[in-house]
Amino acid sequence: MIRSFVQMLVAGVLLVVTVPVQAQLVPIRTVPVASGDQFLTRPSANLGMGGVHIAVDDSIADGWGNPAKGAFISESQFIGSPTVYAISNSGGSGKTFPITGLFRGERWFGGVSMALQQIDASRNNGNAWIEPWVFWDESSRRLSDVSSENLFAAGLVGTELSGGWSIGLAASTAHLDAVAGVDLLYAGAERIDQSGGTGDIRLGLFRSSARDELSVTVVHNRISMTHDVHYVDFTWDDDPIQRPVARARIESNQDQTRTWGAQVAWARNLTAPGWRVGTTATVNRKSHPKIPNYSIQNIPRDPGLTWAYEAGLGLARTKGGTTFGFDVVVQPIWSETWQEADTPTETAAGGVLERQNARLQRRGEVHVARQHAEASVGGLGGHLRRVLLEQNALRQQHLDLHAF
Repeated sequence: MIRSFVQMLVAGVLLVVTVPVQAQLVPIRTVPVASGDQFLTRPSANLGMGGVHIAVDDSIADGWGNPAKGAFISESQFIGSPTVYAISNSGGSGKTFPITGLFRGERWFGGVSMALQQIDASRNNGNAWIEPWVFWDESSRRLSDVSSENLFAAGLVGTELSGGWSIGLAASTAHLDAVAGVDLLYAGAERIDQSGGTGDIRLGLFRSSARDELSVTVVHNRISMTHDVHYVDFTWDDDPIQRPVARARIESNQDQTRTWGAQVAWARNLTAPGWRVGTTATVNRKSHPKIPNYSIQNIPRDPGLTWAYEAGLGLARTKGGTTFGFDVVVQPIWSETWQEADTPTETAAGGVLERQNARLQRRGEVHVARQHAEASVGGLGGHLRRVLLEQNALRQQHLDLHAF
């Protein structure tokens, strides 16, 4: 067996979504691929604050992260918040048309959300200039790039208990034909056809007192995607003109991740008027039954296991109609992946290791630190200023082959 201990893992783009409602899922991302606002499918009262959430409550969005926080819903309402985004340098674009309903009773609360999305892939076809000069073998000519559609659905329900406690349950699913940025991970590909979906279920507890808030969330998330990667191979025919012949080749990659996660969050109103402090602790266990063989880092890593942690500290102040928030988050991540060897492996000393006795070992670490500073002015939540710094420290990797 070849076993690869990869503590720096280039994982699927589906794991990168870093919006407040998904704060319980720690993203694994070491490649700077922009995904735009693809997963902003549900409304938020603090969207203009760009992700600050530790010491700032969001009466509309918090219930989707911890369903027990649906207790913040003050009245029944329907909200539509269309999103349009585009990534520079022809990196793709998207349009999302969501509708969300929030419902409030005397003790019970709930919500339903649906969204239809159109994603336009990036336009980076490097072989367009040779199109008139090649002969396409059989019927394998490259198809035109088209837009893809995604569908999202989610629901939550909860109730208030005695003593300031509330409990809630939420579930969401998505049918995905495109995830922005995935096409950039396969160098030299003509087109990537994506299909699959995600599923998420979470249970939450929440307690609110005069000064303190305590939140506990348990989540299970599943990602199952298929990437059919289309390449074009060129050969020369036997014709005296020697025109190149283009043949299409398709490689199919599976992207599967199963995540169990838990988060504990605490916030307190300070004695100074308007000031609030909060902290979070998150742990994720991610199993990877199938990991795509990305061209960007072609190493054995199938299947695998990841442990990801997050520690966050937030500070916020509200004065009148102005709210300022500041978050500091650290995310250490360790991954271990392995793969069965197809044939016996020769060692540096000249010996031969049988398949079950070969181990490929790779070590490294990912430490991600993020700081967010945001401010919101007035009831409209206008974006006054945003400062976002990311520091990624990647330790040296070591590659060894040895017997065990």
